[in-house]
Amino acid sequence: IDVFICLWIVPSGLYIFLKNVFFKKTPYMLWSLGSDVYTNKDNFIRRLILKLIIRKSKAVFADGFELCDIINKISGRQCDFLPTFQRIKIPETTIISNDNVKKQTTFLYVGRLAPVKGTDILIDAIKLIKKEHGNMNLRCNIIGDGDLMNDLIREIKENDLGENVFLLGWIKDENILAEYYKQADCVIIPSRSESIPIVLSEAMQFGKPMITSTAGDMAFLVKKYNLGIVVEKENAADLATAIKTFIELPTTVYKDDQDKLMANLIFENNNQKLLDKLSINGQ
Repeated sequence: IDVFICLWIVPSGLYIFLKNVFFKKTPYMLWSLGSDVYTNKDNFIRRLILKLIIRKSKAVFADGFELCDIINKISGRQCDFLPTFQRIKIPETTIISNDNVKKQTTFLYVGRLAPVKGTDILIDAIKLIKKEHGNMNLRCNIIGDGDLMNDLIREIKENDLGENVFLLGWIKDENILAEYYKQADCVIIPSRSESIPIVLSEAMQFGKPMITSTAGDMAFLVKKYNLGIVVEKENAADLATAIKTFIELPTTVYKDDQDKLMANLIFENNNQKLLDKLSINGQ
């Protein structure tokens, strides 16, 4: 092996760092994808480990602008933005019925059901809307699985949200997943911590407006490119207000703005950065 490309600084980069300490040294590059840095940067020992791994690397990339800045502050190394997004194929055929869906404003969440992704905040926001307004003209499809699944099932049952919130689990069939995107009026990304999530790229490619939290780069991108509404992270009341606002006055997104952003966020438009760094010793 001439060079390692480590996706995530830890654990992948840590393995190669230790290998280089005790065995033959092999050049390595790092590609941070968010969780490796966000979950370790505030702990002194873990932050020191990140710094050591980064300082010994030949190059370091990250899939978020804020993430690049954090890595630069941790290590003093230049970190280049390198997105992970791919273009997706959007099927033209209709696979699932939308007769009932279109009677309501349809929101979509796609991702892990985990505290960091804020799925519980989304449910809390819908509970607030129901408490204030009773019957709601909204449907929220939640696609994904994770540690919060049982808690969310209980919350939906205890708060009588069964006609408004639908837990659909993981959907592996890309055509069916695409159909849920096409049916959605708005995609919600309520994360507590985030870089630039894949679901943001997917929502843009389907031409869907978004309601996102201020986590990571989302607020900057949504505001700059007029992609939807930004709410304070970990604020269910703020999210509830945004959902109600969207129902009353849906956000319009413009294809030109989306195309400009996608040009910057697609890997194929940025991969020359990686190829240039791979040319070690002129090889």
